[in-house]
Amino acid sequence: MQFAINYSPQAEALLRAGKIDVDYFKCPDWDDLIAAARALKPVYVHFPLAVGRGKLGEVDWAKVDRLLAETGTPLVNVHLSPHYDDYPEGVSADEVIDCMYAELGEVVARYGRNRVIAENLPYYGEVHSDFYPLIPAAADPHLIRSLINDVDCGFLFDLSHARIAADSLGMSAQEYIGALPLDRIREIHCAGMIREETGRLEDHLGFSDLDWAALDWFMGEISTGRAAAPWVLSFEYGGIGDLFDWRSESSVIARDTPRLYRMVRGEGNVLTSP
Repeated sequence: MQFAINYSPQAEALLRAGKIDVDYFKCPDWDDLIAAARALKPVYVHFPLAVGRGKLGEVDWAKVDRLLAETGTPLVNVHLSPHYDDYPEGVSADEVIDCMYAELGEVVARYGRNRVIAENLPYYGEVHSDFYPLIPAAADPHLIRSLINDVDCGFLFDLSHARIAADSLGMSAQEYIGALPLDRIREIHCAGMIREETGRLEDHLGFSDLDWAALDWFMGEISTGRAAAPWVLSFEYGGIGDLFDWRSESSVIARDTPRLYRMVRGEGNVLTSP
C-alpha cells in the first residue's frame, strides 16, 4: 500500500524541509499543479469525472488520456454523483439509477473493468440538500454495491464520505460501510471531520481522536480480509483555491501525515503512535 496526500504549497514546504514523507502527491487535473508536484514526488491524478449527471458528453477524454499517460496514473476514478439540479422535478429514482448504470458502463467500456474505480460521495440529508444536492439513491450502500458488482469495476472507498452518509441516513458507520463493496476496493481516501453548528458534518479536515478510531477500525477490516487492500491510501487534506484555503494548515499536515505514513507502513497502531 502506498501513501499519498493532496498536493498543497504547505505540504510541499514540509516535504522539502524533511518534516513529512509521502509516496505520491494526489493532484487534480491541473497541468501547472501536476508539474510542480512531479518535481518533488510521483503524482497520480484524481479526475473530476461524474456519473449519473448526464454530462459525460462534456468530458475532454483526450486530456484524460494524456494525463494518464504522462503521470502513470493507474486508475480512472469517477464519482457517483447525480444531483437534483441535473434532473427535472418529478424524475423517478429508477431513471437516476439507469443513468448511473449507463454512464459508469460507458467509462468501463472505454478503459476496461480493471482500470475504473467509482467513488462513494457524501449524503447530507434533505435538511442540507441545498449545500450538496446529491440524490439519495446515490448514497444507498446496497445500490452502490450492486452497481459496482454489476458493471464490474473497482471501488474508491472514501471513509469520511461513508461516515457522513451513514449519519444522515440514521445508520451506524460500521453498518453502512459493511454494506459497501469492500472486496472491490482499489483506493482509499481519508480525512478528519467536525460537526458544524447546523448539525452538518464537514470533512477534509485534520484528524480527531474519533477520526483516528474510525480509520483504525477500518484498517482492521483490511488486515482481517473483510476489506481489500488498496494500492494507495490518500490523506485528503490541503490544496489550492477557495475550497481548501482555510484547511491547508502546515501544523495539521505536520501533525497527521507522519502518523498516517507509519500506519500505512504497518508501524504501530495509529491510536497509540504519537
